[in-house]
Amino acid sequence: MQEMKKDPMLLEMFAVERIQNCARGLMSDTDTSVRTAALRVLRYSMINCASTAQAIKLGVHLFVSRSMERDAKLVGERIQALKVVRRLMDIDASQVPTSVVRSVVAIANHKEDNLRRVALETLRELAIANVSVVMQCNGIKTLVDCILDPTCQDLADALLMTIMYLINEPANRNLIHSFVNVQVLLAPLTDTDTPAGTERRQRWTASRNAIVMMMRSWTVYTGILIMTANPQGLRSLVRMLEQPVGDDVKKVVLATICDIFYTHAPLDKVGASSSSGGLVTRQNPLAGGAANGVHLASELLRGTNRPLHNFSMQSPRDSAREMLVYDLKVHLDNQMDDHTFRDLLMHKSRVLSGKDWFRWNWDIISELLEGPLTNPVRLSEAMKTKFFKRVSGFFRCDNSDKGYFAGLPWTPDYVPYLRPACQMYTLLLNHPEGIAFLKTDRRYVMLLSSLIFHI
Repeated sequence: MQEMKKDPMLLEMFAVERIQNCARGLMSDTDTSVRTAALRVLRYSMINCASTAQAIKLGVHLFVSRSMERDAKLVGERIQALKVVRRLMDIDASQVPTSVVRSVVAIANHKEDNLRRVALETLRELAIANVSVVMQCNGIKTLVDCILDPTCQDLADALLMTIMYLINEPANRNLIHSFVNVQVLLAPLTDTDTPAGTERRQRWTASRNAIVMMMRSWTVYTGILIMTANPQGLRSLVRMLEQPVGDDVKKVVLATICDIFYTHAPLDKVGASSSSGGLVTRQNPLAGGAANGVHLASELLRGTNRPLHNFSMQSPRDSAREMLVYDLKVHLDNQMDDHTFRDLLMHKSRVLSGKDWFRWNWDIISELLEGPLTNPVRLSEAMKTKFFKRVSGFFRCDNSDKGYFAGLPWTPDYVPYLRPACQMYTLLLNHPEGIAFLKTDRRYVMLLSSLIFHI
């Protein structure tokens, strides 16, 4: 088994079907150590789609599901069964059977199972790779329910982003939209019959974090779609402010709305002042939760007075800013120190190291032509070497079979070489030394004369 672990390709020398048949027979053994070893052998035998399909054809997934559903004390066997499921996901998630997914969902729904977190991670990754089988086994509902579970708050963000990623794909919305009921996420805030306590506050925090993340996420339109598709969604949260509920509930709802709009309500200060002053609190209508509402309204009104920038059209100021950044980059390239310039020219570009153009670093060549060589001093220094002679020689319009640019096929692999060519001849034509070089380049002069003759 150690040899199989070190070199998975070793299995290609043996009949994988025979190995899986032997492992299948041992999975029904009464000894848990034998079943654990058989699961390891099965996992190592699945190296490609063909071996995975062969294992499913033998029905080993039924034994894997049975191992995952055994007593919680058999941790080693259950872990090996989950590893088999993850190997199957890594190779081809489309082949994962529903029986295996149902076992994973059952573990994820069991709050006291010590493998629940691993099952949730497995279910989350499988939902991205094969959402249909997870939906068929009611796994999406499990992911949504775990978002509000106080014991899974370190996984809540990842679970919520997985749900939003799936809903963001139009092809998945009809599959999982019915499972993502916004009332489930709002239930801790809208359900006033829940007894007070630590668990209630934890569920408040989980619901608040989920709502804020949905409205702030990069798929912001998806979050708005989820929260507003149901008439009892975000509107019911706002209506909680006018319902006869406790002040603590209203403060949490206000804090949630403030977080959505990136504002911070002074809840602590209001709470401290209202608890210490009796007559002042009764006579001041802004005391208590009303002050937070006024603060939120003022922030929203202030935001409406600042019109947003129109990004649909590029303004002249944006174009000027881009040109300024480009000029700054060119200026910084011109100010490159001598040691760095010589290192790029002599070594990193590889032009002076040999005539094999396919070994040249064309990114460095383009950077030199666009930046440092625009400085006349640096251009004069480069003229003393064979840099321009070799680069211009590569772009000669020669029909000889020497591998020059003119003889290369017109494919996307060779199109990027056009950029250095345009940069080089533009640079040479804009400097007196470059024009002098072109005049002394016999091949270039002959090329121009032949072109003029054909015209």
